Amino acid sequence: MVSFRDVGDGSPSVIFLNGNFCTIKTWERAMLHLTDRGMRSVAIDYLRSERPWGGWSASGVADMTRDLMDVLEVNRAVVVGHSFGGISALVFALRYPNRTAGIGLVATGATTEGQTVHGQLVQRLRRSDLDREQLCETYNGFWAERPSEHLVEEAVNQLTKVRPEAFREALESAGRLDLRPQLPLIECPALVCRGLLDEGRKKVHADQLVAGLRKVSLHEFDTGHMIPLEDPAGFNLVLATFADEFREE
Repeated sequence: MVSFRDVGDGSPSVIFLNGNFCTIKTWERAMLHLTDRGMRSVAIDYLRSERPWGGWSASGVADMTRDLMDVLEVNRAVVVGHSFGGISALVFALRYPNRTAGIGLVATGATTEGQTVHGQLVQRLRRSDLDREQLCETYNGFWAERPSEHLVEEAVNQLTKVRPEAFREALESAGRLDLRPQLPLIECPALVCRGLLDEGRKKVHADQLVAGLRKVSLHEFDTGHMIPLEDPAGFNLVLATFADEFREE
């Protein structure tokens, strides 16, 4: 069973994939903004869904996305992914080009090479599961400025419900992937969003996407890793402008 939220019924359909150690609340404001502009938004909560047949990996999440699109009768969509969700969006675009109108790549990259935060999390999870305090520390580390206690509490309450093996599988699968050689095979337009204060995803990761993708635009924000929550107004405007290109009359 797939956990998801589906709002709106217009065009285009936009599929959202949140990052590891994040929740679909990441997309709440963006979904409302797109709905107000007459678009359909679907956020997939893959970490709290049943284990995909391909595992909690970028490949498994890409296939889960395709399967849910079939159920919802969505033929083509703009697939927007944050962090690990962005890696899954790249895999989706490579595997299902006819189902991909465009991709939004938010605080992500084609490889985790040089991403020190990722390596630290992998090593920590290999030693033991994360307790509540460690989940709080991890979540807070994604922000340029510490978020409100209420927001952190809300997010961590959801993260404690995730099976530890889901975090572990997702992180380790991302570390094994290097999609840089395959980027030129993606023909659909791409939007790359980078946080200038992001401690996890560096300039080199955005530069690799821009250099490798055929049709790409780059937007930078004065934020950390959590661009959609740290600058919702700026992000929503950029995303809506991008999605407008795929509106069907």
